[in-house]
Amino acid sequence: MAIGGGKVIDCCKYMAFLNKLPLFVMPTAISNDGFCSPLASLMVNGKKRTLKTGLPQGIVIDTKILAKAPIKFFYSGIGDLLSKFTALNDWKFAFRQSGEYVDDFAVALSPNSLEAFLNYPDKTPQDSECLRILSNSLLLSGIAMEVVGSSRPASGSEHLISHAYDQISSQPSMHGLQVGIATYAISFLQNKEFENVRKAILETGFFDFNKKYPLNKTEFIEAIKLAPKIKENFTTILSETGQIEKLIDFVQKDELMQQLLA
Repeated sequence: MAIGGGKVIDCCKYMAFLNKLPLFVMPTAISNDGFCSPLASLMVNGKKRTLKTGLPQGIVIDTKILAKAPIKFFYSGIGDLLSKFTALNDWKFAFRQSGEYVDDFAVALSPNSLEAFLNYPDKTPQDSECLRILSNSLLLSGIAMEVVGSSRPASGSEHLISHAYDQISSQPSMHGLQVGIATYAISFLQNKEFENVRKAILETGFFDFNKKYPLNKTEFIEAIKLAPKIKENFTTILSETGQIEKLIDFVQKDELMQQLLA
């Protein structure tokens, strides 16, 4: 029984997987989709690794408990949810480039989870229905990963940038916050969902929160350069020649990025 935040849940998921035991999860915050994903992010020999586990047999969501979590967890959850925009486009890009298998059912789950949250009017952590919808949306993301047997439906180049930032930054932020900022940048590069992502980070309050706690611009640019090397044989838009330079130029010139990075 895992009761707590991401580290607690990831440790319990992996222990349950190794011991072939059923797992029940009760998150005290929803900062990402890890509470319901078939993967665990753990430190192994001083390095963060993503390890295969299994889905929990049951998940208990108590919105009263979630509402008491620091507000950064709420916006981190939003950032991780928004990454489904760019992750799916990267997955389809990989199909066009190398013929990588794309599961249509898994692809269909993520947009539905996004729309349910983005169409809800009161996007505040004080609204219990908002927390329920956000939790459910992230849960569907976890199910999509289980369906296809990989992180592809929920993780693309925006996650690579976040993982790279974790490695090189002197003060990394929360995973979902970094991912959300990287999602905005990558959406420009993909030229498919840019306006939708821009609208989402403004309307959900994600931008207003994160501009108070900007990431380090120099480190973020270095993370962009390092990102394609984070995961072997993982094709994304950053794998294409010239895209890294184009993204760095956007990061240095875009008006919103100037406030999200310092």
